[in-house]
Order: sequence, then C-alpha cells, then structure tokens
Amino acid sequence: MWFIEFIGGKFNNLQLPIDEYLTLSGKESSENDNVLLLPEILANDTNLEFKIESGVINLYGLKKKNKAKKIKSNFIYNAHGLKFFVYFSGDRNPKESVSKFKAMMPFFCIFMSLTVLTHFQVNNYLLSKRSEKLASSFSLFNGGYFSDGVLKLPSSEAFLYLSEPAKAMSEVSKSSHDRIKNLYISVISSFDNENVEYEKVELADFTQIIVNDNRAENIVMEALGSRGITFKLVGDTWLVSDYQAASDVIEFKGVSLNGKKLKESHNFIEHIDREAFFYSIFYSSTSESYIFDDKRKYWIGSEVPLFGTIQEILDDKIVFKSGKINRVYNYDIGESE
Repeated sequence: MWFIEFIGGKFNNLQLPIDEYLTLSGKESSENDNVLLLPEILANDTNLEFKIESGVINLYGLKKKNKAKKIKSNFIYNAHGLKFFVYFSGDRNPKESVSKFKAMMPFFCIFMSLTVLTHFQVNNYLLSKRSEKLASSFSLFNGGYFSDGVLKLPSSEAFLYLSEPAKAMSEVSKSSHDRIKNLYISVISSFDNENVEYEKVELADFTQIIVNDNRAENIVMEALGSRGITFKLVGDTWLVSDYQAASDVIEFKGVSLNGKKLKESHNFIEHIDREAFFYSIFYSSTSESYIFDDKRKYWIGSEVPLFGTIQEILDDKIVFKSGKINRVYNYDIGESE
C-alpha cells in the first residue's frame, strides 16, 4: 500500500494511506471519504489528486491542463505550501537531504558569490600592489642597459634593489652624459618641429647623436655681416663683395672656413624694401627722370644716402651702385608722379 506523509506545520508526521486515489482540496466540505479538506492552506478551487496508476503515484492539479506529474517515492515535494513525500509500505526513506539542500540553495549561492567577490577583491589588491612594485622597479631600471654581459644601472638605488646574485653581474654607470627615459627618441627642429636628419654613433658607454646644425656656416655669416660684407655660399665657395675685408675679418675672429674658399664677386644685387624707400619718383620717357623728397631731387649720377649712386631710372625699377654692390628698388609705374 502507498502512503503520503506530511512534513512541517500542524500536519507534521501525519501519514495517510492512498487507496487508489487521495485528493487534497481547498474546499470546506465534501462527501467523499478520499478527500482531505485543507481550506486553511489551499485555495478553494485547488485540488491535488494522487492516483495510483500502473504501480506508480501520479499527481493531478499541479500542472496546467491538469496533466499528471509522476511522484517519486521518498522524494520530498513542496506544493502550494504543503511539504510531503509518498512511499510504499515498508520502504519509508525520505530524501530529506535533497530538501535541505534545496532550502539552503539561496544561502549557498549568496555564500559562493561573496566568496568569489572577496577572492576577486583580494586578488585585485595583490595584483595592484604587485603592479606598483613592478612599475617602481621599471622606473628604477629605466635607462639601464647590458654591455659585455654586465647590466649598467642608472643609479645606486637601482643597484640596491637587486638580489645578491644579480648584483654580482651589475654595476652603476657613471657618466656626465644626459640619460634619456625612453627607448625611442625623436630629433626635431625647434623652429617648425619637423624631423631633423642626424647620425647615430654607438660608443662604449653611450650613444652619440650628431646633428648638422650649420653652426660653422652661421659663425662665418656672423663674422662677414659684422663688417657689412655681402656674401653668398655656393657649393664650397663663399662669394663675397670684398675679398680683402672678408679675409681680414675671418683671420681676426679666428673663424674656420672648414675647407671652403673665399672668392670675390661683383654680381651682388640687394633689393630695397618698400618700407626702406622714402623717396617719390618722377619718371618720364621723354625727359630726364629723378627721385625726390621734401629737401631735394636726385638725378641719375646723384649720390643717395644709404643706397648709393643712381645708375638708371626705368619704368619699373631704380638701380643704385655702392662700391661693388648693386641695389635695386622695384616699383609700379603708378607710384611715379
């Protein structure tokens, strides 16, 4: 014979036989002897019917459309607030551990979640500390390098950080040269931030970067300009307006030409800016042209202060000559009077 036993509540340990069928109902009255009325637990329209079919217990009223649910022997079920299990006579062995496990499942999940979260937080903390330590060590060793099997360190602090075996193959590098922080560098012009061509030479304890900054040419130009000498560099030759004056100033200032030569040239032309030309122009194709200011007129052949002697006055330019230098002022015909 099959039995049903209730667990918990006021029906705790209540055992009822199932003879063909047994109905648990939420109704308040019934004339059927195989109906157990439980109005204080079940709803009025709820009926749980246990039927013995083909040697097993099927439960109706639990699933939709009143489909049967097979009830396993000794397994504890919880339906509509009722906790129960069924068993065959002489084989009572409720699986309480299963029920307890299900009951503890939410707490178990919370416990596992907290455990994982705690582990994650602790692991993150340890990882951050390890990263800080690693970053600190990288900062200390930044600028270090290997040379002939020896680790050259940038500071004594980095040396103290090493283990004893590592110290045996390391040494602190002492140098007056600048130490860079990164492994890669970019050499650019301070004028326009464009890349500058350079030569890299690897020496014993440092890397030498050679940049052609035209310093030698700048020194020569500064020396020539200090004497008012007009110059131009063409290939390996300095063309100058006065060879003797250029030679004298180069020798006086002790400037090296770095293998370049001096050569006098009479073809220098200086262009006069509009802002520097303070004269009015009278141009005529039929009579003599001249330039003038509020004090006097200057004809061809006249000496004009700062510019030189007027060589010619044309419809688009005026040519002056001062020693070996020709000066040209270009203008539009509309400027003349």
